[in-house]
Amino acid sequence: MKPIYKALLNVHDEFYQEIMAKKEINYSVQYLEEAYKEIVLCYDVETEWLKKRYVQTMEEHLANALVTVTSPLLTTAAFVGMGEIATPEAFQWLQSQPRILMACSTIFRVFNDIQSCKTEDERSHVATGIECYMKQHGVSRPEAISELLKIIENAWIDINEEMMRPTMISRDLVIRILNFACLYGVVYKYNDGYNQTECTKDSIIALYEDSIPI
Repeated sequence: MKPIYKALLNVHDEFYQEIMAKKEINYSVQYLEEAYKEIVLCYDVETEWLKKRYVQTMEEHLANALVTVTSPLLTTAAFVGMGEIATPEAFQWLQSQPRILMACSTIFRVFNDIQSCKTEDERSHVATGIECYMKQHGVSRPEAISELLKIIENAWIDINEEMMRPTMISRDLVIRILNFACLYGVVYKYNDGYNQTECTKDSIIALYEDSIPI
């Protein structure tokens, strides 16, 4: 983990130097560094679980995995690029784990657990959400998957409700979280589009290359 963390800090330093050179606001990079620290600490937790062959409860799994799935880190990085509307209050709101961010992370995490379980079963990996649910509730894999899909449905309800409520931060920032949730749905809805990149090829081509006739 040390080389990974060092690489992340190097990226942080590059961000900071670039922003300082442009004489722009620099507080945002400090929040990004905190997000780096959080995810590395949570990776360490997963490493210990893997060493001990520990299968967590779903509550333990989600508490840690909603960070390691990288959604909070990616959202913080997205806010860094949003300029003045990404105020200190906006980053503090993000650090408070708002409901919409946790719902977005849940969609990412649970979809990933469902679609990547086959490839992760073939290598040494910390227990997935499916394994955790099966052990905790004494159910079969299909039953566990069915229940995890309900978790995703409830997370989308949370996102829809939060999008209808006023917030203390710019709407443009909130939409970034919504966009990430939509992305995760595309990548993982039918297969593991992250590890099996050929599965997302058509979507990428449709987005960037093929024009839509009007």
